[in-house]
Amino acid sequence: MTKNQTDFDAKEMARVLSLGRIAIGVAGFVAPRKFAKAWTGDTAEEVASSMATRGLAARDVALGVGTLMALEAGAPVRGWIEAQALADASDTFSTLANFGDLPPLKRWISLFTAGAACYMGVKIAGEIE
Repeated sequence: MTKNQTDFDAKEMARVLSLGRIAIGVAGFVAPRKFAKAWTGDTAEEVASSMATRGLAARDVALGVGTLMALEAGAPVRGWIEAQALADASDTFSTLANFGDLPPLKRWISLFTAGAACYMGVKIAGEIE
C-alpha cells in the first residue's frame, strides 16, 4: 500500500469516526434521558444525569466537528483524533468500572463500541498528520 493510499484511508476512517461521533452526540444532546436509558439502562430521571449526558454529547459533537473542519481545511488532524481516542478510552474505563452494575447486553455494547472507537482512533492517529 502506498503512502497516499494509506493517508487516504486514514482520512476516510477519521471522517467516518467523526460523523458517527456527531450523530451519537446529537442524539444524546437532544434526548438525554432517553439516550441515558438506552446507554445504561438507568431509569432515573434526575437533572444531574441529564446534564452529564448532554455534557458528554456536546464533547462528542465538538470532537467530531473539529476533526471534520480540520480535514476540510487541510489542517493537522492527528491531535483531534488523539483527543477522540482519549475520550473513548475514558468511556471504556468508565464502562469497565461500572461493568457489574450495567444490564448484561448494555455493558457489552458499551464496552465494544467505546473500545473499538478507541482502538480505531489510536490506529488512525498513527497514520495521519
